[in-house]
Amino acid sequence: LPVGEPVDIYMDGNLIVSSLNYKDFSPYTYISTESHKVDVYKAGTKSNPLIRTSLFLPLEQIFTLGLTGNKGEETLLTIPDDIEQMPSSNSAVGRIINLAPNIPIADVFFNNKPEVNNIDYRDQTPYAYIPPGKYTLEVKATADGSPITKSVFDFKADRIYTTYIVGDQPNTQLLNSVDGNTYVCKAK
Repeated sequence: LPVGEPVDIYMDGNLIVSSLNYKDFSPYTYISTESHKVDVYKAGTKSNPLIRTSLFLPLEQIFTLGLTGNKGEETLLTIPDDIEQMPSSNSAVGRIINLAPNIPIADVFFNNKPEVNNIDYRDQTPYAYIPPGKYTLEVKATADGSPITKSVFDFKADRIYTTYIVGDQPNTQLLNSVDGNTYVCKAK
């Protein structure tokens, strides 16, 4: 969430993630394929949920759940980690997801080269192959090219990454994570 208060996440009334801080990730966990009630509260409380929703995840899939939205408009976004996407021994594999609700439509540059155009809030790119190496990723407003944020990441072969655009202006940031399909899909 753009405002950095820790949260507790309950599924069907059971605490599954405790005191999750802004920009942190919880470990992947197995969830059965039935319908589940999900409640997200400010950490240490169990009244006035920030998010209350139902969730049904298909069998044999991997998902990342993103908490996003402005205060009072928080939502849970289901992000599939494509189980058909295999890691590559010669390349990194990556995608970009915009979870920053208050930035303009943006372009993403890798080492000053435009790679993603017109990514809006909650948009995600398909996975793409990336030569291994260190990259400066910069997010710029599509309309006028004004800088929004930038970070340096090391992309390694045999890994599948998601780079998230998070936060509010002027504190927008990039987070890079290794997707669960990096490990699960290798056994295929």
